[in-house]
Amino acid sequence: MLLLKAVAWACLLFITGFMSRPQPTEIDVVLTKRANADPIKTSELAKLMRYMYDETARIKPLIASSKRIGSFPKKFASVHTATPTDPAEHNETFKIFADNYLNATQTLYAKPSTASYNLVVQSCLNCHQTHCLGPLSRIKALMLPPS
Repeated sequence: MLLLKAVAWACLLFITGFMSRPQPTEIDVVLTKRANADPIKTSELAKLMRYMYDETARIKPLIASSKRIGSFPKKFASVHTATPTDPAEHNETFKIFADNYLNATQTLYAKPSTASYNLVVQSCLNCHQTHCLGPLSRIKALMLPPS
């Protein structure tokens, strides 16, 4: 009888503990799905653009305070060869936008200024507004006020 009471209490405690756990919110579910997402699905071009974004964000405060930004990241030049998520996106229009970006970026690293920095950001916006819709609000946030 004592064993039966102990088992009953253990079951009751287990069920009570299980039922009192907070249920995941919609945001928790989305974040879990993102965390468990297959990284193989991210294309080379998407990874490269994230790197480009991170590099642009990194140098933003340096440009704003007229500090050295380092040399042109050679990895940027692979924008023409990186495999996109959708191969159809890698067309002549993309090549023109990519060339504009590379030219603006090379100018920035050769002669850093707020104006040349904003031209780089604008080249990203130009492409992502018309050719390959992208994270426009994140890109716009990279702009510096004119000096």
